[in-house]
Amino acid sequence: MWVFGMASVGGLAAGFATLAASMDGLTIKSPLAGAFKFEPHEVVSLEVKGSKLSGRGLHVRHTRIDYPKTVAFFPMFRRMGTLVTQINETGFVPAGNESNVPLREGLPVKWQAIAVSTVLWNLLLFLQWRLDGLQPGLFSILALALVSAGSLAALRSRSLQDLMLKEGRSIGEIRPILRFFVLLSVAMIWLLSDFFR
Repeated sequence: MWVFGMASVGGLAAGFATLAASMDGLTIKSPLAGAFKFEPHEVVSLEVKGSKLSGRGLHVRHTRIDYPKTVAFFPMFRRMGTLVTQINETGFVPAGNESNVPLREGLPVKWQAIAVSTVLWNLLLFLQWRLDGLQPGLFSILALALVSAGSLAALRSRSLQDLMLKEGRSIGEIRPILRFFVLLSVAMIWLLSDFFR
């Protein structure tokens, strides 16, 4: 079974997505956020949440520590009741145990990592302001490059992840946010480079 719709991952809209279900697993794929694959023993329940006004979505209550706490799918061109029925017909049955759902309080990132990032960002923008006022320039591009490079490094470097994440937390919890930062900062660098031509 395959369905087209929208996804929300970690509380952020992840754009267009697909949901595929079979007896062996459930997968939600989004070009922006990536793929989230669940086996039956990793899913505690599939919950329909939301209202007709805000949109009803299928929320996956899961036991995976390497995924954000909230992973939801909002089908297009299909009623929620129909979607749930079709998933049940594939033979996918959530078999996860409620006691295995990770307790996650607050952000997975240490406050020191957030503070250092904020100080560096503001320092570069302050230098740009002192140099050219409100005009974009070298330091504003450098600030955006720092966001992009820092996000990519956090996604790839285990050492950096150990420095920035709280004990027992996973980079998978913030992977969609970091990917969004990379995409946004690269797009803004491209737009600003056009400004200098």
